[in-house]
Amino acid sequence: MASGLFTDIFRVSVILTVNTILNFHVLGTSLKTSCPVSPSTVEVVDDCPDSEEKWRVAAERKNCAAYANQCDEPQRLVYHCTINAFSNQTLEMCAYGKYIFKGIFV
Repeated sequence: MASGLFTDIFRVSVILTVNTILNFHVLGTSLKTSCPVSPSTVEVVDDCPDSEEKWRVAAERKNCAAYANQCDEPQRLVYHCTINAFSNQTLEMCAYGKYIFKGIFV
């Protein structure tokens, strides 16, 4: 059960992060609901964590809490890891999380 939940959370994170990175790097804009520090936290990595434990370790290493005071909603700044918009790099970043329902941000 925990593994399935992790997979679902990971999929939502990938969708959210791809959209966020598209806005930051491809379109040159940010969403109104984003934290201004997020673009400066983007780093290219070899791969994303493939287990809940590795995800926890990576999130601790990224330390998004250190950037949270630069956000309007600091409690929303969380770790993300995903491919970039061109599917040729893996990226880590701190950004706001969002819920996605049937492909729509809510």
